[in-house]
Amino acid sequence: MTVLKFIGELVAIIGTILGLYFSFKREYEKKKKEEEKRFNALHKDIKDTQAEVLEIKKDLVTISNQQNINEKDRIKQDILNFAEKLRVNKVNPIFSINIHTFQSIFDEYSKYKNKLNGNGYVDAEMEFIKEEFNEFQHK
Repeated sequence: MTVLKFIGELVAIIGTILGLYFSFKREYEKKKKEEEKRFNALHKDIKDTQAEVLEIKKDLVTISNQQNINEKDRIKQDILNFAEKLRVNKVNPIFSINIHTFQSIFDEYSKYKNKLNGNGYVDAEMEFIKEEFNEFQHK
């Protein structure tokens, strides 16, 4: 009887342990699924955010490129206008031109060529401006 009682108690203990094990396993699987759902939602949010960041980056590149184009056009126009003023001043000196004006145009041209990769359209006008600057210095 003691052996049967011992075996009965052992079976009861094993049953309790198995019951606890399966209960914990069920709870673990439930929590695991919840965490997987949260992880997948976060992963989707991250992917969506990355896509939005890429779109913003594309927009910024587009804006930057447009600003460079606008800046090139502005500088080109400044150079062309200054060359025209020099031509007008040869005939009828009505514009005030000094060494700072020349230096400003030279700085703009440098920016136009080096930073903005401007084309050679204004090169001929700059040659004229350089010649006028040389004359201006020797007055």
